[in-house]
Amino acid sequence: MPRWIEAMQHGKNIVIPDVDIIKDQNPKEYAVYKRLLAQSLIAVPFMPKPTGFLVIRNPSRYLERSSMLSALAYVLQRAMAQQKMIESAKLAPMPDLVQSNKDVAINFFGDMEICTRKGVLSERFFNSPKSSRVVTYIILNPKTAHPPLEIYHALWPEECVEPEVASRNIRGYIYRFRQTFSLICDFPLIESTPSGYRLNPSLNIITDVQQFDRLIDGARQATSVVQKINLMKKAVMLYRGPIFRGAEDEHWIISQVSLYRLRYVSLINELLSSLSEIRDYSCVQRYALHAIEFMPANLRAHYWLIVSTCQLGSLDLAKHQLCHAKDILTSEEFSILEDYLRKEDGVPLEKLIR
Repeated sequence: MPRWIEAMQHGKNIVIPDVDIIKDQNPKEYAVYKRLLAQSLIAVPFMPKPTGFLVIRNPSRYLERSSMLSALAYVLQRAMAQQKMIESAKLAPMPDLVQSNKDVAINFFGDMEICTRKGVLSERFFNSPKSSRVVTYIILNPKTAHPPLEIYHALWPEECVEPEVASRNIRGYIYRFRQTFSLICDFPLIESTPSGYRLNPSLNIITDVQQFDRLIDGARQATSVVQKINLMKKAVMLYRGPIFRGAEDEHWIISQVSLYRLRYVSLINELLSSLSEIRDYSCVQRYALHAIEFMPANLRAHYWLIVSTCQLGSLDLAKHQLCHAKDILTSEEFSILEDYLRKEDGVPLEKLIR
């Protein structure tokens, strides 16, 4: 029915006090109303992105006050969205680290995720980029409580606002996060103290960044090559992109983003070299691809990918990989890559560059 499609597209309400008035103008629409036993109706679209209508058939009063129904439609839409979010969180897989109702696992590499026994919340469920930044700041700086004014100036130093406004805004962001987090945990993640906001000390909180550091330390102290390689593999697979990808270029987190990017590059290059020493070229190929996915300009990853592919006997594929590296690397970097490959006995470079 054109009237309804147009109303949905423009977010307009439909009020028909008596369907008989459209009998001659829109006989098809009139026939639908009669089949539904509707003599009058009010319809309002679900906002903000209309996909349907909330309709009252044959209202007994308030026929001209569709704004009340619009408010009800908005409340229902938010309730449905929240329920969908809860169901989505319940279906998400939980990490092995989460065993009790006080265990909280938080992933920062790539997209932020918070995992509990009840489910998983990703950053998009917070419905507030500023809330997620405030929470991330507190989690990544867990040793002390943080006053609201400190948090605000740390995250948005260029904004000139009154101290009471900054404090009120931070309280609002924390409150919004707490409402969302309560869907998957019976305990608050962020506590209010006289000194400011801090992580709840009664919860067992572990982040993938902490796990990454522990695995690297364990690999350094490993007493066997196999143990060292296994620990490095686990650390590499934790890295799913820069810390808190949605804000990776912002001043308050960029130093940590850069630090862990460098740690990842160093780790993956050492892992590839170690795998090559034990001649596990299938694993070299697999982890080299992982490295290039997250760090396309990693020259050593391209080198090990081509070497492993040649060792596995796939020269045509190695030739394609060399061409791909040429497209990604600078001319200077590609020249260095060629020099490395010339020194590698198992790589027929002249055949690859034809």
